[in-house]
Parts: sequence; C-alpha cells; structure tokens
Amino acid sequence: MSTQDSSEKKENSVEHGAFVTTDSFNDLADAYSSPKLLSVSNRNQEVSSSNSYDERAQLYPEDDEDTLYVESEEFKREDKHVFVLSKAGKPVYSLHGNEDKLVTKMATIIGLISVAESIRKKDTLKEIVAGNRKIVFVVKEYLVLVAISSRGQSTSYLNLLLNYVHNQILCLLTYTKLKWKFDNRSNFDLRNILAGDNTDKFFSNLISDFDINPSYMLCSVRCLPVPDNIRNSLGKVIANAGSKNINKIAFALLICDNLLTTESLVPICFPHFDNAGYLFAFLSFLDANLCLILITASDEDQLLNMRETKKQILEKAHKPLSVIRQIATERPNYEVSAIGIPELRHFMYKNRMSAQWHAPNFTSPFSTPDEQSKLIQLYESVHAAMHTPGCPLMTFWKAADRHNIMATSTNEHEVYAIFSPLTSKAVAHYSMQKIIKWVKKEETKYVIWNSPTF
Repeated sequence: MSTQDSSEKKENSVEHGAFVTTDSFNDLADAYSSPKLLSVSNRNQEVSSSNSYDERAQLYPEDDEDTLYVESEEFKREDKHVFVLSKAGKPVYSLHGNEDKLVTKMATIIGLISVAESIRKKDTLKEIVAGNRKIVFVVKEYLVLVAISSRGQSTSYLNLLLNYVHNQILCLLTYTKLKWKFDNRSNFDLRNILAGDNTDKFFSNLISDFDINPSYMLCSVRCLPVPDNIRNSLGKVIANAGSKNINKIAFALLICDNLLTTESLVPICFPHFDNAGYLFAFLSFLDANLCLILITASDEDQLLNMRETKKQILEKAHKPLSVIRQIATERPNYEVSAIGIPELRHFMYKNRMSAQWHAPNFTSPFSTPDEQSKLIQLYESVHAAMHTPGCPLMTFWKAADRHNIMATSTNEHEVYAIFSPLTSKAVAHYSMQKIIKWVKKEETKYVIWNSPTF
C-alpha cells in the first residue's frame, strides 16, 4: 500500500522537457523578445505595466474599452485565464477580454511553443511556472489551448480543463469539419463557423462550472437521489417507448435542471464515441426542473417522431414522473451527521464501477460559497496527489491547521473525507470504513446500477 503523509515530500515526476522553471522561462522569454522575433512598440515601452484601466484610458482616450482592458493591470491580475487559438496564432476564445484585442499575446504563446521546440527537438512545451502562476499548454493537432492560474491548481487539473474545452469545440463542429477547414487553410479563423457570443457562453460556463463541480475532476456524474423502484419503473417506460420509435433511439436521459426552453433537435458530436460525425439530441423540458433528452443517429428531420415518443413516455410514466418532479423540486440530500461520525465534516464518494459520485450537503464550516470553493480546491489537490502519473496512491493522509484529510482508493471506489483538526490518523482510518459501510447500505438511491436497453 502506498501512503503519503504530510511529512513526506513527493518527488517531481513531470516528464522530461515538459516542465519549465522560472529561470528557463526567462531564457525562453529573452529568446522570444529578440529583435528577430518580436518588435515592441514605442507606445508600450512608454507605458508602465502597472497602469490600471483608468490610467490607460487617460493616456490613450482613442482606445476602445476592450483594448484598454486587455492592456491593463486588472486583466493581468485575473487569477485565471484560458486561451484557445489556432496553430497559426488566430484567436478563437479568451475567458477574459475580447480575443480580437489579444493578437499579440496569442503570437507570444505560439512563439514560446516554437522556441521550446527548437531548443529540444521533438519536445512540446507543457508547463511554465513563473512565481505563483502556473501556465499549462495543451497542443492539439490544429489548436493550442492555454490555462494560466494563480489559484494553486495542479497541472493535471488544468490539463483536464483544457481537454474539456477542446472536446466542447469538437461537440459543436466534429473533428472531421475541424480537419477539413485547417487542412485547406492553416490560418482559417475558426470563429467564422462557431456561434459567436453563444459559443463563448458555452466555454465560459464550462470553465466556471469546472471550479465548483467535482464531476469533472472525478470524471463521474452525480445522480438525483430517487428510490430504486421509481427509477426502474421510469426506465422501463422510456425503453419501451424508445424501442417503438421507427428511428431507434440510441440514448435517453432525464436530467434535472432549472431552465426552460422549447423543444428542439440539436446536432451534437460525442468526441469519445465518434468524433467524425453528429448524433441528434431531442431536448424537451417537461417542467422547470426536468429535461428529457432523446438521442438518435438518424437524420435530423425527426422532430415529429421524437415528439410522439415523448408523448408515449408522459402517458405511461405519470406516477414515477410525479414522484421525480417532487424530488427534483425539493432537492433532498443527506447531512454529514447521518453517518454518525462526530469528527467528520464532509466527504465525497465515487463509485468507480458506475462512474458516479455523491456527497452530503455543505454544512458548517462550509456554509458559505467562499468556504465551499476552498473545499473543492482542497479536494482537487488531494485528487491530484492520489492520481500522480506513474505513482498513484492507495491512501493519503494530511494533518493541517484547519482540517485533516484522508483519501482512499480501490478498484471499487474512491473516498475523500475532511475531519476536524484534532482527529488522529487511526480514528480517520476507522471512520473511512464506517463511511463506506453507510454508503453501500444507501447506494441504490444515489447510484444507477441497471440501465434498461432499447
């Protein structure tokens, strides 16, 4: 069993050539800022890098708001940036600021990657550490994605974020379309075929949700707690209605949300299923909380057939849907006190067999959004330690000033638990077994084990 205590120092196992320290970053920056590669305008030489937005507005009243912001100290002080650009340096997306005003910064990114590749042949720049900032690069076949963070997030976490953003692009366009566009014109502006501000909202919402939703980190989904018999009853109705559809529904999901929309049939690419083409998703909100999603591989002109399937589901599933509607409205969940461990403050449980997770409600001392955000970040750091490439851990223990934390991992589950600071390692270890025992007893409510097939 591999164990990491707070007194142990974990060796840096970053791939050779992938990790760049501040000193080597300065070397790259010096190389890139040579006259052959970069010319600095007189205007930027005259203006201090510490100029605020208001100061720059006074110096350059002719500049628009977007230009003033991306050159200001406020832009630099953002604790997280995400950039997407083509390999030719064409901007695609920026978390902050207008990407049109970031052309020089995008060029700097491409320059850094090129210089790193020229220094070490067949190598790719993956990470730069500069002070308290971490800059992570993900270089794909046609796109470059960059995350800059001063939040103390791990490299693996930022890598995962960038890969989710890349998959979001593939969901909208498919790999086939991306390849065709860039193979025909390497400097193609990808924004021409993305949906402008609407697409930016997809990316921004994804990045925002990534920091507060452990589902991404755990690569798992969280299910609405529903009695097993109700879930099975509804599943059978959906399966029967779907099998009668002439176009054969591939997937059906009922998800809980809080937005209203009209019925629509949306083309969507699943990159890990088939990145070359689209499936078609029929979206219909049954009420303010529940959305029915029917996915088919048939032609997109199937709205009437999907409506008929939805009608059959509503007619046959009145009773289970009424129960689920009530649950979706009330959003019931358990408190950490239900486990019966006084020292336990919070925990997360992932069932690795089903790729599903659940956790108790946030209670004191995690009652505020700020404390909850810090807790998620703490979980993320422990998760990164547990899943260190080449050196995964089975058990993790750390004693800190405010909380003690223990994590365990087996083939069946992962458990991350936060204890009061006076909790001993022995008590925490015993408590982990008690958590697992309680979860297994209640698991049919929080984990979907049997999914009916069409």
